[in-house]
Amino acid sequence: MRRDQMLSDKAWSVVRAVKGSDVAGQVRTRLMGLPSMLQADGVVATMAFLKAKAGPGKSQLEQAYGKVFDALGRHVAPPDRHGDPLGWLSTCDTTTHRRASAAAREFASWLRRAAEAELPKPEQGAEEAEVAGLS
Repeated sequence: MRRDQMLSDKAWSVVRAVKGSDVAGQVRTRLMGLPSMLQADGVVATMAFLKAKAGPGKSQLEQAYGKVFDALGRHVAPPDRHGDPLGWLSTCDTTTHRRASAAAREFASWLRRAAEAELPKPEQGAEEAEVAGLS
């Protein structure tokens, strides 16, 4: 399997996991902005944001954030560090961090494509609340 096929397969599986849920539109909004967030804030801050939003994972939205965090963490961290991608990112050397950042941006682009194609646009009020960070 080619690299782009592997990335698209991973991204589509994340998106399909939330498709049809009550929060699909909110997840679409966040995934559409994920590449920009990674570029502006960096991979560590973005991963920390996703983990914080995942919370205890009781609501559908928290579970969706958890799925994105897990998928992105599995993509950037080596297999022996999948359980703690933030810890690994905070201790890796500069070259490795740069590669992980590039890999995260590449995967986020596929998540964005999959979300745009598969997930519904949120209702107007819900989208404005999500963009404002109120959800």
